[in-house]
Amino acid sequence: MNKEDLKFKAWDKKRKRLSEVRSIDCSHDIINLAFFPEEGGNCFSTDMLKDIDLIQYSGIKDKEGEEIYDGYYVEIKTWMNLKTVRAEVIFKKGAFMVAGEPLSNWTDVRIIGNKFENPEMDKKEDK
Repeated sequence: MNKEDLKFKAWDKKRKRLSEVRSIDCSHDIINLAFFPEEGGNCFSTDMLKDIDLIQYSGIKDKEGEEIYDGYYVEIKTWMNLKTVRAEVIFKKGAFMVAGEPLSNWTDVRIIGNKFENPEMDKKEDK
């Protein structure tokens, strides 16, 4: 992962919204967020870190070119497309993992949701 790939998103626990992280001030326990309402335009907020769940960019994009973050649910096709597996991307053992393997090992990956906006997907995950 390059330093340009060090990106975060934040789940705002109060507003139930996923936002882009603009900056983090650890000395004051605050975070500056940007979000883009469906109505259009840009909105910014400053929140306390305790009200936020941070998720980190894996440095990998799915087959549609979308950035994959920790906590996202993805659909992957196994070797020779014999099976389709749905699983959560997690950071474990120093790597972003999916279905027990490093995310970087998979080539046919598609984002299908995330654990914050789609909590019901946890029950549909292939374990």
